[in-house]
Amino acid sequence: MLGAVKLRRDGVVLSLILAAWAPLAARAQGVEACDDGGGERRPIEVTPSVGALGVTTDAPISARYPTGYFGPLGPGDPLPSLASVWQCPAGTLCGVGCGAEDGAPVPGFVQALGDRLFFVPDGGLAPRTTFGGVFRGVDGGIDLRFCTGGQPDAGPPRLGAFVDATRAEAGPGCRLPDGGPRIGLRFGAARDDGPAGSIEYLLYLTRGVGVDAPVLRDRFRNFAAEEVTMTLLVTDEEAAQPVCVQAFALDGVGNVSEASEEHCVDPLTTAVFQPLCSVRPGGRGASLGIVLAALASVGAAARRARSGRSRSRR
Repeated sequence: MLGAVKLRRDGVVLSLILAAWAPLAARAQGVEACDDGGGERRPIEVTPSVGALGVTTDAPISARYPTGYFGPLGPGDPLPSLASVWQCPAGTLCGVGCGAEDGAPVPGFVQALGDRLFFVPDGGLAPRTTFGGVFRGVDGGIDLRFCTGGQPDAGPPRLGAFVDATRAEAGPGCRLPDGGPRIGLRFGAARDDGPAGSIEYLLYLTRGVGVDAPVLRDRFRNFAAEEVTMTLLVTDEEAAQPVCVQAFALDGVGNVSEASEEHCVDPLTTAVFQPLCSVRPGGRGASLGIVLAALASVGAAARRARSGRSRSRR
């Protein structure tokens, strides 16, 4: 059952809405085909990204693991043992970081939500400070190295404009089980007050054969680029009719951009057109309203929790 999952430490409640991450895991057809961590049981990526500058002081720290890593059997180790964060001595460079033996441990608590493991520091992150850390898995881990700026997050990212669509055959290691083409959809990179490497881009299939709810088809993070390319994998059956997509960006504290306009593509020619309200190719249209509302609730819940935490300590 979807609902609010409350993360607790010393009586403080941080409400992160599981429904916000559920669409990223439950209906992610085509995502795991290209991004499964190579079959190893280890974290795939971390947020903030390694070497990130200007990380907002209210940003949670997280790692994404292969789908199912935190399933019924769990990772085999207590969750707190999977994540460690420490504050480096003054003057430490972001790209260099420091080891645990040189840093001061950052107190916080650890919680898994979907395929993500979160480390939430008590009281937030110190401003203008270098941090190090590690997220661990059965087959290895990923180091953390980032620097904070001087401010908390001020608002959601702004996704760039749609550019164009191109078609390519999907290779055997990156395709849907039933085959089908791969369509690249280019957008301008999102702009945000936090580091670019903490922005996650999400692409949803909204109309097509059998589509009755938004289906996540791509998720990834991009760094220093003016444009990003999101990948839409479609089956041969889906490719027989136009498909429609919408995209948005999610920043490091859970603020979500406004959804892009809905763009429809003919997979056979990659001709792009704007949808008509009366046109429902292969299935009824699917609104992203519920998905966007759930994602937006993450940032709001975190802000409420931080405000409550501050009042409780006065």
